[in-house]
Amino acid sequence: MNNQSVVISKISGVVSDITRFVTDIDHAGIDLTFGANDCLYIGSVFPFNTLYLRLGASLNNNLSAMAVAFWNANSFTDFIGVQDGTAVSEATLGQSGIINLLVQDNTSPGCHDSKYIDEIGNFEGYYTLYWTRLKFSAAMDKINLKYVGQLFVEADAAIFKQYPDLQATQYKTVYGSGKTDFLDERVIASDLLVSDLIAKGQVLTGDQFLDWRLLKEPTLHKTAELVYKAQGVKYKDDMVRANAAYNKALDTRKFGISRSGDIRKDNESRIRAPKRFYR
Repeated sequence: MNNQSVVISKISGVVSDITRFVTDIDHAGIDLTFGANDCLYIGSVFPFNTLYLRLGASLNNNLSAMAVAFWNANSFTDFIGVQDGTAVSEATLGQSGIINLLVQDNTSPGCHDSKYIDEIGNFEGYYTLYWTRLKFSAAMDKINLKYVGQLFVEADAAIFKQYPDLQATQYKTVYGSGKTDFLDERVIASDLLVSDLIAKGQVLTGDQFLDWRLLKEPTLHKTAELVYKAQGVKYKDDMVRANAAYNKALDTRKFGISRSGDIRKDNESRIRAPKRFYR
């Protein structure tokens, strides 16, 4: 469950809070039909330079692109680079995927603390959030949007490099028939990491973007821990080992933030986490 984000759609001028439909990986999601210049807004407790969108069976096949912008405390500013992992043959939202983002140097996100964002409208209570806007260039097919959040480990292969035993089929069969990967566990682990960073106060002033690349290592250890935990008490030692590796990575990693392509930041920027929002 992603409890760090608010998700709002604006379709044909109608603004809707769809958070409850797209922040639980077990939810069926919501059907949406975006037209030209319609938008999806994601408000998060941290300013990320990446997003993960999971789509259901209904996908877009129409030619369309997304322009992605961040709130800079006064207005929305376009990211200068957008790697749209949801695009298929120039049709955005054609598959589930990760969206990686690059910003202009000397620009930074701003936490929105005033009552309203004008173009979203009257959604009182969404304070101290960092907003990202996805705007679509052309009308699209109806899509089923199932989840909006983070995914810091893109594939199981990264986990298997450090936990090769998890490649064995037995680790999937305990979940039931039909499981082919650990995608759900990677999503859950990403969300748990964000929660732990908040609790530990290890992240940063919000004037730059949280570097997803530095979050990969702790996330893969947390994913392994979740998988071992699901196997039962026989694998307790393995679970403890993965948890210890996770905590070590969490304590020793320099969690950088980004204004530019190299997304590394010195220690002086690692001061505090932004406040959580209340609804």
